[in-house]
Amino acid sequence: MKHPFFSLFSVFLLSLLSARQLMAFELEVITPYPVLGYQELPFNTGTRPNNRTYSIWYPVSPKENGKPSASPWDVFHVAAGAPIVTSKEKRAMIVLSHGYTGNAHNLSWLIRGLVYQGFIVIGIQHLDLIDGKVHINHWKRAEDIASMITQFSRSTIADSANLDQIGIAGFSLGGTTGIWIAGGRSTKLTTLIPGPDYAPPKDYVKAEEALPTLNKYMMAKDWRDNRVKAAFIMAPAWAWLFDEESLQAITIPTYIIAFEGDKVLVTKNNAGYFAKMIPKAFYQEILGKGDHYIFVSLLDNDQRKKADPSNELAYLFKDDTSVDRRWIQMQVIEKAVRFFRSVFKPQS
Repeated sequence: MKHPFFSLFSVFLLSLLSARQLMAFELEVITPYPVLGYQELPFNTGTRPNNRTYSIWYPVSPKENGKPSASPWDVFHVAAGAPIVTSKEKRAMIVLSHGYTGNAHNLSWLIRGLVYQGFIVIGIQHLDLIDGKVHINHWKRAEDIASMITQFSRSTIADSANLDQIGIAGFSLGGTTGIWIAGGRSTKLTTLIPGPDYAPPKDYVKAEEALPTLNKYMMAKDWRDNRVKAAFIMAPAWAWLFDEESLQAITIPTYIIAFEGDKVLVTKNNAGYFAKMIPKAFYQEILGKGDHYIFVSLLDNDQRKKADPSNELAYLFKDDTSVDRRWIQMQVIEKAVRFFRSVFKPQS
């Protein structure tokens, strides 16, 4: 039989431990609406028009009220030019690459999640159309990423960033951009039209028309950027262009995630191929009937009209009734944050 003293001592000890745990637990401020710091800076490169800008999102004080963003895609308010919240250590930075003909704001759900977990996020709208015409020199996206990192390093916000802790997050063609940045090379350029095992060929007819303008040397170039230490890849495309040897040489931590029910790309032969070839890649397929555009921010009806007055992109918002896009995006944010934190130091 246990002595009553030991029972009382055990209760006291557990109470003491619980108190210490509570003292170490910090309450985070709950705000009525998410607010992110925001700066838009000039973007210049020798091979592109010099009237472009790139965006920076970062943590700010919860006392910042912010204003609605100019982009209807953004699921947060912005405090333009507000000071970044100081932290014990410099913050890791995530570079975004959006889907084909989209923009970084399409991934505002991910931007919000990363910034609220302490990361600095930067992004630019790639020129997927030039003078309104289709082109397939998608290597220009990798050039964008490299130039953007360099130009960000000269900004005032860079003083709060750890430039030895840079990751990339990309969706669709943006995911492919992440593969290029990680070291994958697209050398299989005999034809760019995929077979049905990869994607519906009808979606790539314009790519065939643009083939005469392709710079094959630049497309097959090694675009690896050693400043980028981790890649979070969502539903990547163009897997049929990449050679196995270059993918097998990728050494940075890589997380690949895609929907098993993707109707735009055959997941097992795109995301699945990259995951199979890249050593030690984390690979996850999301179950259910979700489609490719599950990784795009979900807009309400008023926002849809602002983002797409012609309603030509309405298909971006139609999900199967069995799918909750916001719930999936919340889970993907959790995966992305845990992945980047496993590579970089915890954000504070």
